[in-house]
Amino acid sequence: MKYLVGTILIALVLLTICYFILGIWGISLFDAAYLNYTYQTIGLVLVAAIVLMVLGSYFFRAPHKNYDTTKGNVAHPKKEQ
Repeated sequence: MKYLVGTILIALVLLTICYFILGIWGISLFDAAYLNYTYQTIGLVLVAAIVLMVLGSYFFRAPHKNYDTTKGNVAHPKKEQ
């Protein structure tokens, strides 16, 4: 997940730098409003992802309850019911 977020952030920084460099040369490939919409969209997607992770951890908070923790630190077999 951190690599995905890092890749998106690097792409946004490069896009912004390219926009300003092209602006220095008087080249306009897209309007600044599109850059703003891009930032808003990615911000909303990140907020939604964080909310979904928090809700998921709230509803599935005890995944280890059916496993034997006395067997070591690798893939514990399920306890017999």
